[in-house]
Formats: sequence, C-alpha cells, structure tokens
Amino acid sequence: MAHEVGKITRQIRAIAKEHKIPVFLGCQINRGNQTTADKRPNRHLLRNSGEIFEVCDQLIMLYRDAVYTKDKCDQTIELIVEKNRLYGKLGTATMLCDLSTSRFLSLAR
Repeated sequence: MAHEVGKITRQIRAIAKEHKIPVFLGCQINRGNQTTADKRPNRHLLRNSGEIFEVCDQLIMLYRDAVYTKDKCDQTIELIVEKNRLYGKLGTATMLCDLSTSRFLSLAR
C-alpha cells in the first residue's frame, strides 16, 4: 500500500509541475497520537505515507484542541507546518475556523 501511495503521489506531483498548478492533497493520519498527552499530529503519523513526505513541497497538519476538550466555544485551529520546501519556515499558526463554511479566519490581535 505504501508503494502505491508513493507512486500516485509522484504522478500527481508531475501533473502539477507540468501544468504549473498547486495541488492540495488530504491524507488521514494514523491515530497513534491518541495515546499521547500532546495530541498534535506530526509527519510520522501519516497513514501509509510511503513517500508522501519526500515528494511534497509543503506539509501542513491541522489540529483542533476543542476535539479533545469538548469545548464548543473554542473555534481555534492550529496549522502546523512540518515541511516547507518553498519558503523554508516551519512553525504553527493559530487561526479561527468557521466549521459551517470550512473557512479559516485571522485571529484579532
């Protein structure tokens, strides 16, 4: 399965380069982080990752603390940049998430 995922990922990357378009892929992660105190995802949890991490230019993982605290008022989401071949910067951005429209909004400072 990991070999197939890697093959498909490389094909999609080739198509994106040929047509000079960005392509966004979603991937379910392994639930191994559920047993740790810090539930934040990391690249090691990619399911059947094969070569996904090697092929991608950017890897951004999403984390919502409200999923674990059951706080319905918490509308924040963390975008965790695990890889950034294009710009080099890694880190976490916290934003508001409107789940009714799947939009990310800047936090007021």
